[in-house]
Amino acid sequence: MFDYIIDNINNAQFKKDFNTKFISLENFFSDEHLKRLTDDVYNSRHLTKEEWPPEESAPSVISFADMMDNDPSGFYESIIDYFHNEEVKSSILKKFGITENVKKIQERTLTNVSFHTEYPNQYDGTHSDQKDNLFTISLQIYLPNNEDLKDYGTQFYNNDRDVCYETDFLPNTGYCFIANNNSWHRAKIGAERKSFFVRYSYKMAIENTQTIFNYNSQNKTCHVIWNKEMDVHRSHTDWMAYATLQNITELGIENIAYTSEPFKRDMAVLRDLKHQGFETAIVYFGGFVWHDTNFFDYVNNRDFKEIIIGGLKDNNTEFLRQCFAINLKRLDEVYETHARGKFFAETITSDDDHVDACKKIVSSRSYYHPEEEEAGDVADFITPDIKRPFSDFREEFIEDIGYLTKYREDYSNILGNTKNIRQF
Repeated sequence: MFDYIIDNINNAQFKKDFNTKFISLENFFSDEHLKRLTDDVYNSRHLTKEEWPPEESAPSVISFADMMDNDPSGFYESIIDYFHNEEVKSSILKKFGITENVKKIQERTLTNVSFHTEYPNQYDGTHSDQKDNLFTISLQIYLPNNEDLKDYGTQFYNNDRDVCYETDFLPNTGYCFIANNNSWHRAKIGAERKSFFVRYSYKMAIENTQTIFNYNSQNKTCHVIWNKEMDVHRSHTDWMAYATLQNITELGIENIAYTSEPFKRDMAVLRDLKHQGFETAIVYFGGFVWHDTNFFDYVNNRDFKEIIIGGLKDNNTEFLRQCFAINLKRLDEVYETHARGKFFAETITSDDDHVDACKKIVSSRSYYHPEEEEAGDVADFITPDIKRPFSDFREEFIEDIGYLTKYREDYSNILGNTKNIRQF
């Protein structure tokens, strides 16, 4: 019924002027299917998801699961099944450069099929679609019922923060791309935009997909990127955590896990790592950029008998949360409450339980912790449509965050982390 779709995707040529793998699409649906989708999207406002109502500023969404429930013909069940199909999903993953462990990856890749129904009062700011994922593949096909809204397409930005490509909002056209930290784009606002949307995403968080990236069973140390909630928008901490992933990928780090909750649920993440055979977990905030592996080497080359290696605060009553190594062989001596309040203060009472390695950590990394009053500066630093030169920022801010500048460019090495994975 829909088999022609994968041919349309596979036959499309990649554009060379965008900073990720990107294809434009024309004549995507058959005439029959296009008419059905176009008619239905204009008649299904009542099925809009409650969390994104038309009256609010965020773009609205109609789930195909809800369309299916109101469709005795089975059309929407068929299209959902098609994009969930193992062969179709695997083919799209391969098209966009995911060629290793495809079966494992596609099994845990989330698939969402929906109508996007943006109204003139709604605005979706410049965004990358990367979110908190190892990858996101976004496919959007426009569904206007005429050509009057041609000028209301989507703008895409290059690494120079210039618009490198702009679509026309025409029936049965659109695009598909694999997101990264800098695949910035935004819709032209001021019109009622209807579209068909498919999103494939593989979550980074170990609690979602139970995945360890760049896995080496002989290495008993695991690196955990902690995407900690801070005083900025969550999308910005996602961006910083992804920059850290780029950085440690460049350094050739093995056994990478990613989480937003290392100490929640009775430290289930750390316990899972222990059950997978790891003996040491090195945990550090998203936003860390390591200049070398000296701290990692220090941890791995010692007889790690203590509970924790980290950086003590000046008052020596607790550890800095931003980075530490924990001895998983002694994890049963650590409780969730130890990670709250005074951070691992219980281990400081005995020299046999801790090591202060603050100088070794600081000398090997750059790190910036965004504060609430700097949230606007962080947003302007990261997003491209506000072309704010460095000279307009406070000198102190640029001194703090400037080390992340290189990660505003595209790094294609991230998908290399799928070559060796452990799923449990």
